[in-house]
Amino acid sequence: MQFDIEFETGYLYRVLIAARQAITNPHEILESVAETVFNLNRDRHKQGLAPDGSKWKALSPLTLAAIDPDTKKPFKRASNDPLKRSGHMLQSLNRQVEGNTA
Repeated sequence: MQFDIEFETGYLYRVLIAARQAITNPHEILESVAETVFNLNRDRHKQGLAPDGSKWKALSPLTLAAIDPDTKKPFKRASNDPLKRSGHMLQSLNRQVEGNTA
């Protein structure tokens, strides 16, 4: 049995040049990765899912009854879902690329 493989070397050369350029200057790739990870984390947070895909545990009655030490009243909650009391956690998520690090 014999196989013949033909390909355009000019195309292969252009692909290798593009790969070399991407590896030499990974900023664009890292921006894409950072954006993807940011979106995944934001979506998981909105759905109340842990990184492994499991649902967050419900707030305990003790947590729901917690008193704000400043006002001496129960905490105001935007939601009774875990990690969503004020919305600050979700707002703190961001993406950042510096040099070769995302």
